[in-house]
Amino acid sequence: MTKEQTYVEERLESFESELNTLIANIGVSVNNNIECNRILNLTYEEIKNLDSEDCSIYYIMLEQYALYIQQLTNRAISIQNWLNHNLNVIFGKEIQNIGTQFTKFEEKKISFINNNSYAFELNKKLLTVGAKCIELNAISGKISQIASSLNSLAKVKSWTKNQNQN
Repeated sequence: MTKEQTYVEERLESFESELNTLIANIGVSVNNNIECNRILNLTYEEIKNLDSEDCSIYYIMLEQYALYIQQLTNRAISIQNWLNHNLNVIFGKEIQNIGTQFTKFEEKKISFINNNSYAFELNKKLLTVGAKCIELNAISGKISQIASSLNSLAKVKSWTKNQNQN
């Protein structure tokens, strides 16, 4: 590992540690749950055979899982912003020394990144975390939609059960 890679890793770990402290201080900590993956992959027949209590429990579990996914998304966005800010700060110090007044901004930035090992490492991390953001985008909302459907199903099943008992 180069000294630039080490430096970027150390600064990024420090930033992530600050984010971890923030999450711990506000008391919002939910973890990945293998059971939620099973719930998300239930077949139509399995869902149809659930009772209202299971639907309600699965609803809560999926909402917690959606919160976990949202935390991952927020973390990736925070890291992306941090990386982008640091890249812009070091680029801003050198922009006037790159190309001519007629060189396009993007060309200057790409040239700078390719010729500065620290900027190159920041950009490499930025591309990786950007891909994570794209992958995570909207997943939390979709899980919440499935959870809400289970909650609605629980209410219908409970109402139907009560109607059948009367």
